[in-house]
Amino acid sequence: DRVGRIGDDEFSLILPEKNKRQAQTVAEEICKKIQSAFASDQPSGKALTFSAGVSENPLDGVGFEQLIAKAKELLKKAKAAGKNRVVVF
Repeated sequence: DRVGRIGDDEFSLILPEKNKRQAQTVAEEICKKIQSAFASDQPSGKALTFSAGVSENPLDGVGFEQLIAKAKELLKKAKAAGKNRVVVF
């Protein structure tokens, strides 16, 4: 598994041995851990949120660019739907 920053507030997690459903489970676990560790009861009153889009090779694309583009499209949907969620198409 590999992780890297692909934008100011965007990261990519590559899970080569996992299918889309397994990757969704990993993303949902990360979301829950972030929610519990950075709840809105922090002194600043702001909560850290986690939104994710999950794409799979070859279902959503075969190249890096296609897979990232699909994941970013799904990430936008997650953010538009209220954040703190994982979207899989």
